[in-house]
Amino acid sequence: MNQLHFQGCNNLEINGITSFDSPEKPYLNPRLQTSEITQIKVIAPRDSPNTDGIDISRSTDVEIYDIIVGTGDDCVALNCGSININITRMQCGPGHGISVGKDGEEAIVENVQVTN
Repeated sequence: MNQLHFQGCNNLEINGITSFDSPEKPYLNPRLQTSEITQIKVIAPRDSPNTDGIDISRSTDVEIYDIIVGTGDDCVALNCGSININITRMQCGPGHGISVGKDGEEAIVENVQVTN
């Protein structure tokens, strides 16, 4: 179960959302095009499994900035088909940071930029 799930969206803006102690992945965003995820906070216990802050797949031209993610899993997970992803000004921890691809699977992820 995901707290928020967006699929097949163009020009989506997610702004100013706070999530505390979600039972599983708070944000799952497949098939986004030209979208922004900004000023969100995702907090879960450090020992909580399966609590990626933001999980992106099959998406292009996504801007992620000014976010705080403190969970027990990935801060941002970039899965197959993540292309032109820009992550700026993110506080991340105690989780696993930014992951690319899934364990044991071949994944195409292109043009990812992370700053600050």
